[in-house]
Amino acid sequence: MKFFLDDKMTAGKNLSGIKVLVVSSKYPPEYAGSGLRAHRTYKRLKEKYGIEFEVLTSSLTSNTIEKYDYEGVAVYRIAKKIFRIAGFGEQGEKERISIFTKIKSKINYLLEGDLTFFYLWKRRKDFSLFHIFGNNNVTSVAITFSKIFNIPLVIEICTDVYSFYQREPFPFFFFIKKLPFRTHFVCISEKLKERCVLWTKGKYEIWCRPNPVDETKFYVDREIKYRFRSEYSRFKKEDILLVYIAKFRPSKNQLFLIEIMKLLPSEYKLLLTGPLVEEGPLFKRDFNYFNEIVDKIKKYNLENRIEIKKGFIENVNRYIKMADVYTFPSKSEGLGTPILESIACGIPVVANRIERVTDMWIKDGKNGYLSELRPEEFADKIEKVMLIKYEDLKKSSEEILNLASTKVIDREYFNRIQELIDK
Repeated sequence: MKFFLDDKMTAGKNLSGIKVLVVSSKYPPEYAGSGLRAHRTYKRLKEKYGIEFEVLTSSLTSNTIEKYDYEGVAVYRIAKKIFRIAGFGEQGEKERISIFTKIKSKINYLLEGDLTFFYLWKRRKDFSLFHIFGNNNVTSVAITFSKIFNIPLVIEICTDVYSFYQREPFPFFFFIKKLPFRTHFVCISEKLKERCVLWTKGKYEIWCRPNPVDETKFYVDREIKYRFRSEYSRFKKEDILLVYIAKFRPSKNQLFLIEIMKLLPSEYKLLLTGPLVEEGPLFKRDFNYFNEIVDKIKKYNLENRIEIKKGFIENVNRYIKMADVYTFPSKSEGLGTPILESIACGIPVVANRIERVTDMWIKDGKNGYLSELRPEEFADKIEKVMLIKYEDLKKSSEEILNLASTKVIDREYFNRIQELIDK
């Protein structure tokens, strides 16, 4: 029997009888956008609708089996790799996966896969549904397990990768090809939905929705701008401040913004902030990339105009609200949640034009501008975006929140999860 409940009526009450196992490739305190959103989403679903949940995860930076508590959430981490490599689902591009990497990855899979299967076998009667975020050995085994025992499944597609394929061992790949009939895909952009339709051949329901925007944090509030600016940066009221919040890694393309700053007048300043991995197989790549950014800033004598703050940013809304322009030069994205959050705050965005991703949200001259990754064009759009009227920015904020607020997304999540379980 289906029932649909009002947020206020259900807050804090366990009326659903639903318990979900969130299976995420990475989970806080290790940084991953999808893991962090999974955490926040299910914390809200528990508060609003009484959905209980636990987390099964793996890791890129750690290599341990550990049970821990994160903000009141029970998390079990299975990370036991013989070879410290990125593996399937982490690198994204087919040509980067050599035959040697595949062999090493398969060995890792056999070890982590056995541990994961054993854990799920012990807990097989505890959960109403598995919700998958990401792609690695743990998530792959959880999908195989759901096939064998017909457990309802939600698979979240949130990264623009070469393939959605999740590894399966012999003989399951040959004899158990179909997902459970109670399987639901969630795609965070039209681009990912189109790929998902082709990959699944249209056999499963797909919900295309933007990542939720917390309306209690991301809203227009210009009066607070300069207080946040003085608190979280060294820049002044008279500066024109560009902000970019992203993990320091090559695909996020912070280096491109250094080239942009050479072309802009001196009153333009830039704040780059975000986490940098400190261990694991991607450490060397990202550490070298970060140093390249620092070296280029020094080479162009931009130390007084560019500030870097390395580390996880908890109050993302404050960093966005202190900006005059939010920049987004990322080379590829599943969605780019900070774009939506910036628009909700009334902060115009200049972003790389990614078909069926950034062009779904940015309307030239209304809430920002799209640009190719050409420094002269991108710099021109940054200057041009300052001319957008406040009324247009305010209207765009209202439109985003009407479509993507946590209130809207969470209610739809609950309805769909319950419908999936009740089939």
